[in-house]
Amino acid sequence: MASLAPPTRPDPAERTWRSNAYAMAAGCMCSSLGFTCSWPFIPIILQDLGITRHLAAWVGGLVGSFFVMSFLLTPVWGGLADHFGKRTLMVRAGFGMGAGFAVLPLAPNVWAILAIFLVIGAANGYIPGALAMTASTTPARYIGRALAIVQMGGLVGTACGPALGALMLSLVPRGLDVFWASAALTLLAGLVALLFTREEVPPRPGRFQFTVLRDVGACLRVRGMPLLYGANSLFAMTYMGSATVVSLFVLSLMSAAPSYLGRGAAFWIGSATLAMTLSSIAAAYGWGRLLDRYRVPHVLALALLTAFAGSLALPLVGNPLQLTLVRALIGALMVGMQPAVLRLVKEHAPPGMEARALGYAAAVQMIGNGSASVLAGALAPLVGLRGYFILNSALLLGMLAAWVLRGPGVALTWRRMGGVPGGEGP
Repeated sequence: MASLAPPTRPDPAERTWRSNAYAMAAGCMCSSLGFTCSWPFIPIILQDLGITRHLAAWVGGLVGSFFVMSFLLTPVWGGLADHFGKRTLMVRAGFGMGAGFAVLPLAPNVWAILAIFLVIGAANGYIPGALAMTASTTPARYIGRALAIVQMGGLVGTACGPALGALMLSLVPRGLDVFWASAALTLLAGLVALLFTREEVPPRPGRFQFTVLRDVGACLRVRGMPLLYGANSLFAMTYMGSATVVSLFVLSLMSAAPSYLGRGAAFWIGSATLAMTLSSIAAAYGWGRLLDRYRVPHVLALALLTAFAGSLALPLVGNPLQLTLVRALIGALMVGMQPAVLRLVKEHAPPGMEARALGYAAAVQMIGNGSASVLAGALAPLVGLRGYFILNSALLLGMLAAWVLRGPGVALTWRRMGGVPGGEGP
């Protein structure tokens, strides 16, 4: 006999998570494509403006200002998103950064570019917003799949951006005109978020309260959390923040000739960035298997060790082809570092503060991104860019030593390396 009970209504999240994931993947692809088609070429764009003296210092100032502004405002945007909805993060970032990029080609001088970079940095945050919304709107059993879809969109954009930028530089009359492409793609990302994503925001009792300082203090009091935040910042400095430093290094390697193997500087800058991204995609699965099988603190120690080993080759590079191959090697050796850090941040976060702890990890990542160019700009006149790469290796070695000696789950069990598959173990 058929049941007379009314059919249960499907959970809205069950209907929308897949369409949201694909829409956010498309948005992240547009956002990262717009960002990376211009960002690695900032040294060439400044040279086109006539800036040849203290080029590394100018690049460091521009890039550093962008990421410092992002660092200061990321926790604020995250708190507002928790209260008003995470979809607002993507819409605000897409249209805000797109508008800033659209103004850049009109900048009359480098000081105007600096001011606009500050505005773009204040609006930054599309991909963190997409990941946060994915985690909060997807049913638990689908979160891993949804996050993989969204992250893949960002990686595709990052892989293709340098190639698009190199092509644009060969077609446009001025280097600044590359930012028109950045503006169009970033605005498109905001439009995708506005039109094709859905989020049910539950009503929040009371008014919005700013509790960032109190929450940061609670996170930093957790044993090992400062080390994890430091490791995430160092990862960003070595992996993502070095994009403009590598561009400067390509220019220095090619200072005696306009081309190498028949290709100009823009081609080799794009090749170095593309090689690192592709090798990271290829190696990410293997690092994921290690994270699933072995203790996460030990995998992080291994990632720090391999990142340090790969970084030792950078100061020895003698031509753009060698640089491209070394960057590919570094991408494969250290791509496992960030997922290990973020997993440990989530596991060790104070109860009920997992999302906020991850948000602060994203904020310190901005500092790592910006500090690479700032340090390179300060050190270049004194010890050259090779000296910066040596310092970077020393910082990785120092972080490895600190993690082995003081990291939770490592210091007490280091003598029993191997552990229990599938988790932290006793």
